[in-house]
Amino acid sequence: MSRRTIAMTVLSEGIGGAEAVVRQIARHIDKSKYDCLILTNDEIQGYYRDTGGRTVSLGSFHRWAGLPVLNRLASRIEASRPALVLARLREKADLLSDVVHRYHVELLHSHLLEDFYMVSQLAPGTVKRVMTIHGGLGLDVALPCFWDRDEMLAALGQADFLTSACQYFLKLLGDNGVNTQGRCALVANGIDGEVVPDAELPDASGRDNVLRMVFLGGDRYAKGGDLLARALGLVVRENGLRNVHLTVLRNVHHSSEMYRYLSTEGLLELVDLAGYAGNTSHLDYIRRSDLFVLPSRSEGIANTLMEAIGLGKAILATDVGGTGEVVSHGINGYLCQPAPESIAAGIVYFLKNPAKLTEFGRRNAELRPRFLWPGIVAKYEDLYEKLLTGQYVWSA
Repeated sequence: MSRRTIAMTVLSEGIGGAEAVVRQIARHIDKSKYDCLILTNDEIQGYYRDTGGRTVSLGSFHRWAGLPVLNRLASRIEASRPALVLARLREKADLLSDVVHRYHVELLHSHLLEDFYMVSQLAPGTVKRVMTIHGGLGLDVALPCFWDRDEMLAALGQADFLTSACQYFLKLLGDNGVNTQGRCALVANGIDGEVVPDAELPDASGRDNVLRMVFLGGDRYAKGGDLLARALGLVVRENGLRNVHLTVLRNVHHSSEMYRYLSTEGLLELVDLAGYAGNTSHLDYIRRSDLFVLPSRSEGIANTLMEAIGLGKAILATDVGGTGEVVSHGINGYLCQPAPESIAAGIVYFLKNPAKLTEFGRRNAELRPRFLWPGIVAKYEDLYEKLLTGQYVWSA
C-alpha cells in the first residue's frame, strides 16, 4: 500500500506547547502509512530532526536569519503593524504552495494561527486542511492579533476539520459563529513516555517545611505571572508565611510588572528566575518541585500541565479555559480564580495541608497511562484516514 503524504505546518520563533505537539505526532505516526513532512522555519528546524520524518524549512521566521537583535526588533514592530505580518506570511504562502506541489502533499495540519493564515491563502481544494486550536485566538481574552477577526473566523469556517485538546476552545469557536457541527473533534494533549513520576512519591513526613513551587510562564500576560507574584506577596504579608520558594522559567524582563512587583515588595529572595530551559530540561525543574502552578488568565490544556500530571505532581491552577477538563478541584489539584487573592488562598491551602501534595500527585500519576502519546497520535491517524478517504465530507 502506498503511503499518503501529509504535512504539519509550524512557524514559530521558539519552542512551546504547539511546537511540542507537532514533534510528538511526527515521532509516533505510523510511517508505514504516512510520509509526514514538517514545514517549519530555520530557527526551530533542528528541534524536529530526531522525529524520523522529513523537515522542510520555509526560510527564516523573520527576514534576518542569524541576527537575533534585528528579529526581536521586527517582532516589536510587527506587534503594532499587522500589515507587515500579513505581507511576510503571504510570501511564506507562496513557498508553501511550491512545497505542497513538489511533495504531492494531500493534507496540511496547522497548529498555530500564522500557519493557518498561510494555508488559507492556498487555492481552494488544493489539500485537505486540518487546524488544531491551541489557544483562544483572542476570542476570550483580548490579545493583539495580526488577522482581522471576521476574516479569521471565516477562514476557520472553511477548514476541513478542527481539533482541540479541550472542549472550551471548540465551544468558543461555535459561540463566535464558526460551524463546528460534524467537523470538529477533541484530541487530548499527550504525555511523553519518558515523562515518568518518581518511583516513590514522598509523603508529608518526607518533605521539609518549604513549599517548592514551579511556574513555566515567565512574564507573559496570558500566563498570569504578575498575578502569581502578587499572590506570593499576600502569602508573605497577610499570612506571615515565608516557607515558600518559587522557580520561574522563561524570561522575566526587568521592565515587566511581575519583576517590578517582586523587586519592590522584597520577594526576589524567595524566587529563582531561571530563564529559558532548553530541550527537556524544564522537566527537571518540575521534578524537583512540590507544586506545579498555572495561574493563567487564558489557557487551553497546557502541555506543561500534562507533563506535571505525568510526573505525578500536585497542581494549583486557575479555573480558566480547558484546565478544569483535566484538573478536578480537591481530587488531583486545587482550582482557583485568576486573581491574586484566590491564588494566594491556594498556596496557603498546600502550606497548611502538605499531605495533599502527595495525595493529588499520586492521583495524577494514575492518570498518566490515559494520555501517552502513541494512543493520542492514533486518533490523529484515524482523522487523517477518514478525511483522505472521503469519510468526513461537509459543505461550508
